[in-house]
Amino acid sequence: MVANHTTDAAVLRSQYGDDQRLSARQRLWGGGPPLIDRVLGLAPLTGAETVLDVGCGNGRYLAELRARGHTGTLAGVDHSPGMAAVSREHAPTAVADVQALPVPDGSVDVVLCLHMLYHVPDLARAVGELRRVLRSGGHAMVATNGRDHTAEPRDILARALREVAGVEWDLDLSGQRFPPELAESLLRPVFDQVETHQVGGPVPVPSAVIVGDYLASIPPEAAGLTEGPQWTDVLARARELVEEQVAAAGSFRVTSDVAVLIGRVPA
Repeated sequence: MVANHTTDAAVLRSQYGDDQRLSARQRLWGGGPPLIDRVLGLAPLTGAETVLDVGCGNGRYLAELRARGHTGTLAGVDHSPGMAAVSREHAPTAVADVQALPVPDGSVDVVLCLHMLYHVPDLARAVGELRRVLRSGGHAMVATNGRDHTAEPRDILARALREVAGVEWDLDLSGQRFPPELAESLLRPVFDQVETHQVGGPVPVPSAVIVGDYLASIPPEAAGLTEGPQWTDVLARARELVEEQVAAAGSFRVTSDVAVLIGRVPA
């Protein structure tokens, strides 16, 4: 039986034991408008709020808030001890599950929950926890991917899998389990008001190495394979296909299909 790589605990531990794979995925978007700027541009922040970053990863949002001079309390939680340790450089962090946050009721002004809910088994429970920790007048910011997100590298990997391993696979890199429309349907019963903002767009990636490293960050379990020579050969073929496109077009175009949803708590 193939593990669900988006929620399987063993797969997630291997993926997020440190920030190597996450950093490879973040580098893919270096040629487009910084997602951090676009997300924080939507955030209802004056600089003094208590902000909790749930699923803080390697702490990029916490670091950016610090760099912008945010004076309010910043904190992060992540299910991965490795990620919590990395992000601790930027703010106090704890190892915790979004389904049972170790945070008092009504103690946070803004909770960030960005590109992580598709890893959570009980989505409704997680959304309820985001609402529980917010004060009156607070906001939850949830980011997730649409179905076209990273369509081009997914197509490359699917072709390489077909050519090398004879595998026909519809690769779900999170867009199918928690698309924006599902996110909105889960937030609306919990929050007083929900806004949805599209913040994606096409991104040119000038380096085939960056795209190749992104593909290498994908767990082989996503394709029903395991680490080993066959997966190595699949990735090598995928890198060849990317290099051909970059040589022909000067860059590799990747679709960023991202939605940011803001749930508001009445004052």
